[in-house]
Amino acid sequence: MKTETFAVLAILAGLFIGGAFAEAAAIPGIPNQFFGSVNSLNGPAPDGTLVEAKIGNITIASTVTSNGLYGSAQNLFLITDPDNNMTGKNISFYVAGDSVASAAFASGQHTKLDLSVNKNLWADSSSSQSNDNGVNTNANKDNKNSETPAGIKTLTFFDNASSIKISINLKRAIVNPSLFITLLPGAPETAPQQPVYQYMNVIEKNFANADIDSATVEFRVSRRWITDNNITAVYILRYDNSWNKLQTELTGSTADYNSYKAYTNAFSYLAIAGEKAPAQLQPQQKTGQQAANSSANKALPTGSFLGSVASTTWVGIILLLAVIVLYGYRTKEKRKEMTQ
Repeated sequence: MKTETFAVLAILAGLFIGGAFAEAAAIPGIPNQFFGSVNSLNGPAPDGTLVEAKIGNITIASTVTSNGLYGSAQNLFLITDPDNNMTGKNISFYVAGDSVASAAFASGQHTKLDLSVNKNLWADSSSSQSNDNGVNTNANKDNKNSETPAGIKTLTFFDNASSIKISINLKRAIVNPSLFITLLPGAPETAPQQPVYQYMNVIEKNFANADIDSATVEFRVSRRWITDNNITAVYILRYDNSWNKLQTELTGSTADYNSYKAYTNAFSYLAIAGEKAPAQLQPQQKTGQQAANSSANKALPTGSFLGSVASTTWVGIILLLAVIVLYGYRTKEKRKEMTQ
């Protein structure tokens, strides 16, 4: 009897441990931080040089240089692991559009990786960059000493699924203001609770959030995604130690897309997200047999087993009966042995 008991306990323990491992598998992995110097043939890379990390043709993170460095404490360069499956994957690093180095993802590590590009880089060489899957990172093409006065400065970014237009109202005159905008395949930080249509990273060049009086982000979302995910409202979330909802309004609609405009006074990681409709519980209609059983149950005294005892109680009763039968059988066998 002890053997049977231990077998049952072992099965239950296995189910519990298996469930625990399944739950743990859903937890995102720890990001890998990269940092280092960026150099070109004519010296340290000028401020604002684009640095990208890719897996295949997909950009998974991007930043710009400052003082010949990337990934500083003020602008961390993190490769995230949202599905906890990045360990050991090869990551390619690009400087100003050129592939310059690679490294394997190491969860939770701080990896120093100096980058060197085999060409000259100049402070006035900003231009539109694009990767092989059609994701464009747009930079302003103003001349080196061109000054943009305070007021509206519009930069436009397009990709195959979404069109994004950013308009900025500057507080003061800025020399060569520009933006780097990169679509991301996953959450750069902890993912928000809401369903996300698209993550992006917006980095200012030659100006900062403090220089922005106001800004708008115009974008569109597939109506099929809205329907498939049971979305009732669409808005942009901005990451600032947590995901914060921006004021967002619907501006138009076509057969395939809804258009929106969001308002902000700062940029960082952004997420186009949606609010799901609350789940509605549908009342179950009883069949004729269920209705009859319900009526019969009402006539029984409290404690009746018919149709109202929880499944766990039935399991306990069955186990108790099994123990009683086994005990009776063992007792009967012992009596036979004693009479022989």
